Amino acid sequence: MNTSSNARMVKCDPSSSKKSQVNVPVPRSFGNIQLKFTPRGLPTPLRESRLPEEEEWLKKQAEARRAISADLAEMEDLKEEERNPDWLKEKGDKCFSIGNYLGAVNAYNLAIKLNRIVPALYSNRAACHLKLRHFHKAIEDSSKALDLLTPPVPDNASARVRAHVRRGTAFCELELYTEGLQDYQAALMIAPQNESLQADAQRIRLIIQGSASGQVELCEEQVKNGDGHGTLVDTESVEIDVRL
Repeated sequence: MNTSSNARMVKCDPSSSKKSQVNVPVPRSFGNIQLKFTPRGLPTPLRESRLPEEEEWLKKQAEARRAISADLAEMEDLKEEERNPDWLKEKGDKCFSIGNYLGAVNAYNLAIKLNRIVPALYSNRAACHLKLRHFHKAIEDSSKALDLLTPPVPDNASARVRAHVRRGTAFCELELYTEGLQDYQAALMIAPQNESLQADAQRIRLIIQGSASGQVELCEEQVKNGDGHGTLVDTESVEIDVRL
């Protein structure tokens, strides 16, 4: 009796079902929102960036890409062997040996475009620039060669000596004797028994001392009248690196 009465009460009382249906919220509509951001050339947010420096960097990158494109266009006209940096280095060495220094520079230039990490290419081009009396370029190429000749090990000791001497010679030809002496001293630290380097370093010291005492002309004349084996004012004894 009680069971059937409860069943009738549940069946006949729809209020709870209607009440729950009334409280169900209407489904929300949906859509897409388009967001637009200011384009950035670099990944840092604009609020964290240093705009002038970034613009300068982007400018340099664009110039580098243009240079690479120009290099690639130039390479298309080359023969197969002319695309080999080893072959070009050998050609430059031969041009140097016969006194064709401009031809050697051109060969080294092209080899460097193909392989920018060979120290001998820069060092040999520096030797050409010394012969041509392009002393600032000789300093630049010698410095690049020294940057690549790292870490300093016995196998590259002789190459480092030559690079220091070439840069020191170029400094002295520009009358930057203090800087030149520093390079000769660096070369002597690598090859302390080299008598030619010792003599050259002493000549530079005489010039520096003469400059301090007002007798620089006399000291320069003493240098010019030396025994001739140095490279301070005589670039005729410049040799190139025949090994890569």
